[in-house]
Amino acid sequence: MFGHFDLISMNETDVREIIIRPLLHALGFRQGTQANILTERTLRYSKMFLGRKKATDAELQGRADYICEYTPYARWTVEAKPPSQPLSIDDAQQAHSYSAHPDVGAFYYMLINGRQGQVFQISHPDKPLFEWAIAETGDVLPILKSFLSPTALQKKFSSPIDLGKPIAEGLRSKLEIIGGDIVYDEHISEDLPGDLSTMDGMRQTVSGIGVERTGDGLIMAQVLLKSAHSTFDAINQAVGLGTFVFKTSDEFVSTDVEVPTLFTNIVEVNAPQGMSIPAGFGRPAMVLPVSFKCICYTEAVGFVHGERFQGTFSVDYQYTIDTHGLPLPLPAKARMRGLGHFDLLVR
Repeated sequence: MFGHFDLISMNETDVREIIIRPLLHALGFRQGTQANILTERTLRYSKMFLGRKKATDAELQGRADYICEYTPYARWTVEAKPPSQPLSIDDAQQAHSYSAHPDVGAFYYMLINGRQGQVFQISHPDKPLFEWAIAETGDVLPILKSFLSPTALQKKFSSPIDLGKPIAEGLRSKLEIIGGDIVYDEHISEDLPGDLSTMDGMRQTVSGIGVERTGDGLIMAQVLLKSAHSTFDAINQAVGLGTFVFKTSDEFVSTDVEVPTLFTNIVEVNAPQGMSIPAGFGRPAMVLPVSFKCICYTEAVGFVHGERFQGTFSVDYQYTIDTHGLPLPLPAKARMRGLGHFDLLVR
């Protein structure tokens, strides 16, 4: 579709109809739809808009070649030039004036001359956000779609302006945990029987929930875990685990890997004698022959990088076990520690 043109004979009109309009269609815009294309919109510039003060100064006007709008989210414009004319700073300023016009209010603007394409942000007219050779348009189309397609515009501009105190630099005041995972790298215990190394490498999926500030200003993260095996999910549900609440006293979550933020969680688990344990890992379902209490303390240390919160964690489980007089090889008190790492996607 792109890259095989007779640029020598091509004029500005050819650029608009042979290159730009197919590109707009490929990006998801068509005339008369919600992702609409407005063509050759005339724009009038008042004296005050241009900084003119004389009453005798003539009112000026210009014409935007294309205005792409995804109602009601955002607009961006396209300005065409002939292949014989290299793109210049004057062209960028012209396109900027159209995009910044009160009747347009675009966020991006594009320049195309048949040989080269450039995209600018309205707030940074001095340097292109992205530029490419037109012959490579097919290759860079996914990149252009990532910020110019209707879906990308809706994602970027559908949320209202967030004036709350941000969770971290570059993030909003309230975040959703989209996903992620935690991996248990090592388990250690001097008290509990059995080979705990069989649990090393165990992975749990993080499927929610979010991060926000509490009434006293502390940052609180609620984390919903899903285990790699349904047995663990059933056990966690039975003892009241699954969603963990972490808090930090830091004012903002760190974006510096050298100075990470510490989150802590503490929860008490009570498992009564006679509780049903579902089958799993090669063993049949069973009834818990003892009762136990466990205080679970977790420290998570991490930092924000883009839309990811990454770091390491340590867990400390302190058990009080009641065998009810049964001759079982279990201590009255036991401790198990674990280490691991995590990677969460937030938005």
